[in-house]
Amino acid sequence: KLDKAEQMIKRVIQRYPNNPTYLDTYGWVLYKKGNIKKAKEYIEKAYQGSKNAEIIMHLGEIYERLGDFSKARALYKEALEHVQDDPKLKTQLERRLKRLPHD
Repeated sequence: KLDKAEQMIKRVIQRYPNNPTYLDTYGWVLYKKGNIKKAKEYIEKAYQGSKNAEIIMHLGEIYERLGDFSKARALYKEALEHVQDDPKLKTQLERRLKRLPHD
């Protein structure tokens, strides 16, 4: 259902082109579809000035997938600083940090 999700979120982005949540959602759909380069573009835009731990984590996941482990590590640590009342997200970030190879 990723194609349908992409169509829907594209329409939302056209209406709200600077909303970080919508940009992240669109970027994440692209990521799931394997379009890493375009996903990175949208999630980086969502990340600008964001304090949302999930958006920051998504950007970290992109960098991890691209093999930039030091950037991914920095983003996961930043996301941890912004986790609020979400123990599941905190645990997920801690696991991601532990599994990253060291540069």
